[in-house]
Amino acid sequence: MSLFSTSYGNESALYAAIFFAILPVHAEVISWIAASKILGCTLFSLVALISFGKNLEKSSVFRNLSTVGSLVAAFGFKEQAIMVPPILVLLAAMYQKKGLSMALAKHGYLLILSVMGLYWSYLGSLGLAHVFPKKLASGIIHTFCMPLHCLYLYVQHAFIPYNLSIRYSSPSFQECMFSLVLTLMLVIFFKRSWRIIAVNQGVVFGLGFFLISIFCFLNIMPLPRPSVAADRYLYFSSVGLTFVTVPIFQFLLKRRWGYALLIIYISIMMVNTFERCLTWSFV
Repeated sequence: MSLFSTSYGNESALYAAIFFAILPVHAEVISWIAASKILGCTLFSLVALISFGKNLEKSSVFRNLSTVGSLVAAFGFKEQAIMVPPILVLLAAMYQKKGLSMALAKHGYLLILSVMGLYWSYLGSLGLAHVFPKKLASGIIHTFCMPLHCLYLYVQHAFIPYNLSIRYSSPSFQECMFSLVLTLMLVIFFKRSWRIIAVNQGVVFGLGFFLISIFCFLNIMPLPRPSVAADRYLYFSSVGLTFVTVPIFQFLLKRRWGYALLIIYISIMMVNTFERCLTWSFV
């Protein structure tokens, strides 16, 4: 059973659930302008996801243009849209269909990634971005604890919007130890549940991609400032989280009571989104 082989009504719920699961609400020091940027990025990213899903079923020039145009528009609102194209690539891989849609997603990802690199280079030329701040480069152990801390944040707030601002970007020693304990608990849990998890290759791939991406992007990629560690680059790890949530949503969509849970879940996400966009103040 493919990811998009549901009825039209089920498809809409599945698209919305997947999108809100993989795109935690980004709440920084928000003014009304920043709030509109976040909502605009969310809207166009969701349009891109729907267009790409429809394009997998039946490819057309309009759907291809709609996908690319929506991604460009989303990136224009907020640079976090860079995490959408790799999600589309992996969804296409999960759908087991190659061709124009797959190539389009790859090229779109490379294009936006290039623009993102130029963007940070431009900031660096203005003296606004600093690669590997002293706060992160001061200790190797502290830096390598960041993946554990971010994993802790994602597990704790996987389904609830959370502010990953500068205040939460640099973990304390106690938080790192708690993250380590939580990670060991997760390893034990998945070891006991491995037979069940191994049946779904998407879940296995998602978990691996989730953990590897956290490690690589926090310890290899240059970080413009400390907040990036708990913000922008952490969005890439949500690609793996997609594959963990998709089977859950597919299971719920097969049952009537599942619709009620999805409606409640999406409603909570939307309320928290607007609340954080409208009420966040300087800290």
